Amino acid sequence: MKLSNTVLVTEYSEVKSNITFSYKREDLADFNNKVQIDAFFDDSKASLIDLNKFYSELGKNDVVNFTTHVTGTLNDFKLNNLDLVSNRSSLIQGNFHFKNIFEKEKEFSLSAQLHRLSSDYQSLRILLPNILGKTLPSTLDKFGRFTIVGQSYITNHLVDAQLDINSSLGRSITDLELTNIDNIDNASYSGKVEFIDLDFGEIIQDSLVGNISLVADVKGSGFKLETLNTSVKGNVSSYHYKGYNYRDIDVNGVFKNQLFNGILISRDANLKMDFKGLADLSEDVYKFDFIAEVNHSDFNKLNLFKRDSIAILKGIIDLKVSGNSIDNMVGQVDFFNASYTNQNDSYYFKDFNVTSEFDDENVRTITINSTDIVEGRVKGIFKFNELGKLAGNSLGSIYANYNPAKFSGGQFLDFNFKIYNKIVDVFFPKVKLGPNSSIRGKIVSDDEKFELTVRSPKIEAYDNVVDNVKLQIDNKNPLYNTLLSVEKINTKQYNIADLNLINITLNDTLFFRTNFKGGKRLDEEFDLSFYHTINENNKSVVGLKPSKIRFKGNEWSVNPSDNNQNKIVFDKSLKTFAIDK
Repeated sequence: MKLSNTVLVTEYSEVKSNITFSYKREDLADFNNKVQIDAFFDDSKASLIDLNKFYSELGKNDVVNFTTHVTGTLNDFKLNNLDLVSNRSSLIQGNFHFKNIFEKEKEFSLSAQLHRLSSDYQSLRILLPNILGKTLPSTLDKFGRFTIVGQSYITNHLVDAQLDINSSLGRSITDLELTNIDNIDNASYSGKVEFIDLDFGEIIQDSLVGNISLVADVKGSGFKLETLNTSVKGNVSSYHYKGYNYRDIDVNGVFKNQLFNGILISRDANLKMDFKGLADLSEDVYKFDFIAEVNHSDFNKLNLFKRDSIAILKGIIDLKVSGNSIDNMVGQVDFFNASYTNQNDSYYFKDFNVTSEFDDENVRTITINSTDIVEGRVKGIFKFNELGKLAGNSLGSIYANYNPAKFSGGQFLDFNFKIYNKIVDVFFPKVKLGPNSSIRGKIVSDDEKFELTVRSPKIEAYDNVVDNVKLQIDNKNPLYNTLLSVEKINTKQYNIADLNLINITLNDTLFFRTNFKGGKRLDEEFDLSFYHTINENNKSVVGLKPSKIRFKGNEWSVNPSDNNQNKIVFDKSLKTFAIDK
């Protein structure tokens, strides 16, 4: 039977066709499987509202304009040379083979040779909600409009696809078999993927992450970050992070919901490293257990540490810690045969160990052990970013008018360190401590207690050199609060020798007594007394007590009558000064 030059018109559709039905009379009893159809559709328009009445897997909210040649039976037919454009701007060109679309008890299948498919995630879901809507990962929605070329095979249970996908986010080439597709975002998959300049940061919504290019074999499940559980073996040829483009990184491991466990080998010019172990960021408390052999890492060029113009780290790092901030980090870090080089110097240490632990009362102990650099520990309950406030409030507590900084209560710590070389200037570039320096002390926030003892053969700070320093501070000592002795101070402006200073707090006022020699030939002598307090306006007041100065052969007496008007008043910003005489 032939239907020539047939035009089917409805309220929404206009289909132009030439159709031939080939069959034997007895075939009509099994029309869907026995009657052969050979139909040409040209320049036709069909509303999904009409087509859905014949095939419920189609959507309803679009209109398609198409040309194609249909051959086969209703349960086994092909769309040859399909050229389809929808009103929602989807474009589909290719050959398609459908099986069992009207035979629910048999396995449905769709084979597609895609010459070109141009659309977006939502439009495809509207076009075929029960087929593509279930087999397209929702992550594809972030790609915007995309173009696909390739082939795929889809059944009720699996998708086998070899596709080349281009979008504004980049290019992806996949050869994957997907199973468990009833929940496509958690589907299982196996195969090979290639990303070419894919905007990975946009996909995971992380502004620090940029484009990535890689080729990898993958096996696992999940297409969303929170459901991802896949093994990856491949090479990352390009990865942008914090403005730096990492190149040539081999990866062999498992990615699972912000967790990586495996091997990473970087051959980047500024990061030559072998990494083996675990980095787990999936829980509230992060966990790290890995060994990294770092042959060369330039933190400055990697945009990880910009303070030093040169910041090169080498060595073996064995890290076993848990925690998501420096305040709750527990575990151990070991450095072996390591070195750090900046613009000032190179610093070498054969071994360097740091441990952090908490006891049953939440008291923390951090121990640092390195015979090359520093040994010591700090113990207590404290927050690193509030240590400055703890010390400032303890020292300021001697003043009735001091305005204390706000911090968490119940903090305390005691510390004791011996420093064997000048490694401190890695952390404080303008400060260098001589070898065999020591620092120990105690801070108790609730008692406003502060103790500090510093001994160093030499301190270089901000272009000044200080020799043989001995400093003791104890804000609760009834005899003295500060004792300071210095053998020599060399500055660009003035030289000082044999400096001794003592201070004591009486009635809300710090009183200082100091004597030293000064000048190029150290023939000038100073014997000074002064005080410091904070007035009711929270401003600093510094006043002179009776003092003596021998300067350029003359002896001077300063405030011999102990007049309390000899003082300077200034605010914390050092912008406002008032001088009384």
